[in-house]
Amino acid sequence: MKTFTKKEVIWIVVAIILFALIIGIRYNSEKETLQLNLNPWFLFVSAIIIIINILAKEFAAPRYSAKIEHKLWTLQRWGWYKRSYFKKSIPMGIIFPLIFSFLTLGFLKPMVFLQHETKNDPAKRILKKQGTRRAERKSELNEVDMAFISVYGFYSLILLAIVTSILSLYFNIPLTSTIARYAIFYGAWNLIPFGHLDGAKTFYGSLVAYSLLLIVYLIALILTFIL
Repeated sequence: MKTFTKKEVIWIVVAIILFALIIGIRYNSEKETLQLNLNPWFLFVSAIIIIINILAKEFAAPRYSAKIEHKLWTLQRWGWYKRSYFKKSIPMGIIFPLIFSFLTLGFLKPMVFLQHETKNDPAKRILKKQGTRRAERKSELNEVDMAFISVYGFYSLILLAIVTSILSLYFNIPLTSTIARYAIFYGAWNLIPFGHLDGAKTFYGSLVAYSLLLIVYLIALILTFIL
């Protein structure tokens, strides 16, 4: 069973708090002011979404003979040249969502907080490769493996949205419609193929898987705004 590191737990908690803050940013048209609605239930909503997404990827990682660890989304490389690096990584997972939400008066809420590092699990890979030529060729972790680990996370959010939508529609359980809506938003934002976001891992690892995800999320977004 996966054991989360202390640092990993801290960043997950930070992401949950940031998510709740982003949800709470509202523009009051009557007072023409930007307000921050600190609703404690938003923490519950963000925790469900982030934890489900993380657990899905943690479930997938051993199946690709890999280990993953989540941390804050950071940006260090800003160009294609070797010298195109910042001396220190910029904590984009904090700066970008907050600043962009305030600049757009809460109409756009970037939900990009975490990234994960993927490492090869040699012990598990050795067990899997015995007796199969295909596994022998895949002695190391590759981009396809990283892509499909991320894919599990994206589809877990779709599944979460479907389940909570059904609960909301037929049983009228509080917050389920909110969870469904923000699960789709969270997945859609992280589908952006930039930096070390899950979308970038999927895009560069499997264009077919990324294209299918893009179609699924576009349909989900349309349904979210219509229904």
